[in-house]
Amino acid sequence: MAPVTRRPGERFLRFMLRRKPCYIIMLLEWLTVVLQIAAIVIAIKRRNAEAEELEAVRSAMRKRDEDLKNSFPLWHCQYELPPSRVDDYDLRMCASVTHQFRPRAFAKQRTHTPNCADNIYSVPCYTDISIVNVDQSPSKVSSCVGLNGVWMPDALISSNAKILAARISSKRLIKQVRRDVFSADLIMKCPRCRVTSEYYEIEHENKNMCARQLETIEDGWPSEVQFCDDRERRKFDIDRGVYCSPSTES
Repeated sequence: MAPVTRRPGERFLRFMLRRKPCYIIMLLEWLTVVLQIAAIVIAIKRRNAEAEELEAVRSAMRKRDEDLKNSFPLWHCQYELPPSRVDDYDLRMCASVTHQFRPRAFAKQRTHTPNCADNIYSVPCYTDISIVNVDQSPSKVSSCVGLNGVWMPDALISSNAKILAARISSKRLIKQVRRDVFSADLIMKCPRCRVTSEYYEIEHENKNMCARQLETIEDGWPSEVQFCDDRERRKFDIDRGVYCSPSTES
């Protein structure tokens, strides 16, 4: 039987496995430990780099917050989410949809952050007033001459002083206690008006009524009282100088 021949590498491996098996196992264990340590070191370095990057981002955010606090005192305030139910909104401004350029509904956003005030959140009003069930008829005021049928003075022009008038009675004002109200609900600035024509007779109307044209020379506030009446109507009264000239308009 022919002898079995082996290559030098096979003979060396056979020798090591017979004579030095413990050294081989120990070498493999050391290699495994080294690889594990290297993996741990790499993971720690990567984690430290991510932590440093995160801290840099947080530092930049803190600096931004400080800069914003100097410009916007309420920047740090935290508020509740806006209400989702229509019933939670104040819809009174929606009642003036024909008089407001961009009417909006309002709701209060409360905050529990110290030294912060509650926020007023607003959304556009519904275009269909029947949805929100509010009265479309704005309350008319009688505190301004030349507005809502109030007669002009003998001077034929409003006072040049700024006139602020109450929009609601004391009885209604008591009902607003502890409620959030708009300044436009309480006061108004009267428009300044002047008479621009003599009395004239309006065709197709009562012969005992006369009218004269009015002009707005200074706008009022809010928008419901921005302009004076187009004309002033008064009953024929010769003693008071109210008498009509024939009208050419129809």
